[in-house]
Amino acid sequence: MMKKSVKKSISLILAIAMVLTTVAAAPAVTFAANSSTARQSFAAYQTAAKVVASKAKKAKTKKKKIKNASKIPVLTYHRIITDKQKKSHVYAKDRYAISLTNFNKQMKWLKKKKYRAITCEELYQWRLGRIKLPKRSVLITIDDGHAASVENAIPVLSRYGLKATVFIIGKQSYYSNGSYYITYSRIQDIQKRYSNIIEFQSHTYDQHRPNAAQTESYPSVINDAAQQKNLYGFTYLAYPHGKISGEMIRAYQNSGIKMAFLFKNGTNGYATRKQNIYKMKRIEVPGNMKLGKFKRWCK
Repeated sequence: MMKKSVKKSISLILAIAMVLTTVAAAPAVTFAANSSTARQSFAAYQTAAKVVASKAKKAKTKKKKIKNASKIPVLTYHRIITDKQKKSHVYAKDRYAISLTNFNKQMKWLKKKKYRAITCEELYQWRLGRIKLPKRSVLITIDDGHAASVENAIPVLSRYGLKATVFIIGKQSYYSNGSYYITYSRIQDIQKRYSNIIEFQSHTYDQHRPNAAQTESYPSVINDAAQQKNLYGFTYLAYPHGKISGEMIRAYQNSGIKMAFLFKNGTNGYATRKQNIYKMKRIEVPGNMKLGKFKRWCK
């Protein structure tokens, strides 16, 4: 639709053109007598024409300049629980458990500030320099595959048009009855119904132990990665407890994992294009984090 200012300018040009046509058709004596008026009219015509041409050019070429992100916050959650649960003795002091109220506040703020939630694949392509991402991009991750956390997160993420990656422990989910870990069948269901909100990736198949980096050998990691890939086909990984070893990295490089994430990188937990693709940083979001601090960490 044409803007009012442009319409007005065009109307002015048409009116002036009519005046000039009339003047041109008049006798020479009349034209000479009114030559001053004609010159003024023609000057006004030229000015109006320039205005219209300038506005038309701007309207055609005007595009929003997207500032390419130089770093991207990768947020890490674990347990997203109800407010009542958070107040219970079981979760009150659990740093990895965040109440739904606080999680909702954080997601609402991300939406308000026009952050774009991305997938692991998008971060991977950005890391390799193949694509550009807006300055306000964020990767939201949820570790372990706690069933209630996934179910609680879906409506909140959907409400604000966001998405998240859930890193699951393959064996736990495959044999789960749903009481704690999300089940294999529910994962498949979510992938069909909520693929625009939740994606699943690897948190190892059966090596989610604090000392895995010290105890697991190259062959054992290769075997574990193969089991996970055969069941789920994952290509991205969050290391168990964020701990790594040279053997681990080499094994995942040779098992089809394209990118892997660390944990607990604090205020320095931003992903950048200079990082080792198998040592991508993340920011832990503890359950008691105030919204003010969350805002500072995302910027």
